[in-house]
Amino acid sequence: MSNLISVRVIYRKNHFVALDPDLNWEEVNCERISAFTPRQCWLLREKYTDGQINYSTTFTSTTEANSLKGFWIEQDGEGMMIDVLAVNGQPASLLTTCNSCCDTSPADTITTFYDWSDLPTSFGFTTPTPSLYCIFRPGGTSSFKDIQKMIGDYVENADGVTFKALSSSPSGAYYNASSYTTITPVGSDIITAGACS
Repeated sequence: MSNLISVRVIYRKNHFVALDPDLNWEEVNCERISAFTPRQCWLLREKYTDGQINYSTTFTSTTEANSLKGFWIEQDGEGMMIDVLAVNGQPASLLTTCNSCCDTSPADTITTFYDWSDLPTSFGFTTPTPSLYCIFRPGGTSSFKDIQKMIGDYVENADGVTFKALSSSPSGAYYNASSYTTITPVGSDIITAGACS
């Protein structure tokens, strides 16, 4: 007796397949899913300015923009990320359907988290908005050389950071910065949310 269920596939064979109707579903035999799966996972998606998209899976919880959540299953040596409605981090609809068993035609379809009737909205990209910060650097001069030093100090610290010298005083310099991630201070810098006033 086979225990087939129909699942919606988000990612398989190193490809994002959720938007491809020929590849975004699979019949899975519950009895042949590898012992250590299903495992909750996330698909990280980064879109570059040239339009290319980098995909990577992780088993560490994330709330990064444009990440998708699902469950990783393996059957017959092939791994895939599927869309399953979860309850308390467990793939409840997958487990319930697999446990209810058998031999229905067409195969039972599990309940999903994403809306598969509106794929562009469910799997579209969110354009991030940078946050503004005011950075005070004691001893800063707001010179070109000082701005270059600031960029060097913060390039690994913040995503997409840009700087603009605002003013200087005998005690230091103020810089407006914008970043897609939270900026943490370097050295004795003082950072406040929002633009410098």
